[in-house]
Amino acid sequence: MKKNILLLISIMFLSNIVFSQTWSGGSSDLNSNKQAAIKWDTMVIDLGKVKKGSKKDAIFNLTYSGGAPLIILSAEGTCGCTEINYPKRPIRQNETVKIKAVFDAETTGAFNKTVTINLSGIKSQKLHVKGVVIE
Repeated sequence: MKKNILLLISIMFLSNIVFSQTWSGGSSDLNSNKQAAIKWDTMVIDLGKVKKGSKKDAIFNLTYSGGAPLIILSAEGTCGCTEINYPKRPIRQNETVKIKAVFDAETTGAFNKTVTINLSGIKSQKLHVKGVVIE
């Protein structure tokens, strides 16, 4: 009987410790930036009609107005037909940088490509490049 009571008290004590912990929902990553504020000039660029076999640039402007420098961790297109160029250095407060998506028109027809930008301390951003490839 005493063993059962001690076991019960021990379980209650341990569960109290475990459930009293709080989760901040954030990351302990040194790159996290809770004050980060970004603004895009546009998140969708329509290239219109693009001739098959040609390449066309879509340039997105990102303005950062946060505190600590912002880092673009990665930038990825949905397929190999879109090459992404972005600054590899930290972006300072009140700085505007260009992110260039180069679309290679390999096949005819309408397209809508997604460019995913992964930033330090900010939710990933989805940009879109669309248009129609013609002969």
